[in-house]
Amino acid sequence: MKRNSLFKVCLSTFANIGINILITIILVLVVFSLGDNLIGHIIAQVLVAVIFSTLIYGPSWGDGDRDRNLAHFGKDSGDRYRGLKIGLISMLPFVILNILLILSKLQIIGDIMAVYRLLNAHIWPLIQITAPKIFEAKDVSWIIIFVWILSMLALPLITTIGYRLGFKGVVLSDKIVYRNKK
Repeated sequence: MKRNSLFKVCLSTFANIGINILITIILVLVVFSLGDNLIGHIIAQVLVAVIFSTLIYGPSWGDGDRDRNLAHFGKDSGDRYRGLKIGLISMLPFVILNILLILSKLQIIGDIMAVYRLLNAHIWPLIQITAPKIFEAKDVSWIIIFVWILSMLALPLITTIGYRLGFKGVVLSDKIVYRNKK
């Protein structure tokens, strides 16, 4: 058994992000069809965050678990920052998308707000909460753009936690399902 390349793990994470975008678009459209209200958007954002987190967490946890086994048998010592590296590399498409949003706000390029919403489906409810009546990037305030950019930090946070827990052999589902009753 050998360590998966960083590229392979990032590719798996990208694939999961793509799956997440499709699931999220369907979920968001269903929830939004029930009505345009704040409670619906908050519920949708919580559901989307759970789906996003679980799909992103898995490959990082698996990579950490594999590295734990390699370290246990003396084949590799592991990389403390591998989960962070996975998250930062996987964040690149969103960084590019946010740069394009800023360029669109400055009216250097055409409007990309519709594309931005679709490709950032994991924060689509947040976009609806913070900018419900805004359809063009030039109308979005800088504070709201900053909040959307900050939301990108969830990706490296999730991958880092996933890798670290995998490396330590901690299985969250076991902790949740098989809690000790005291």
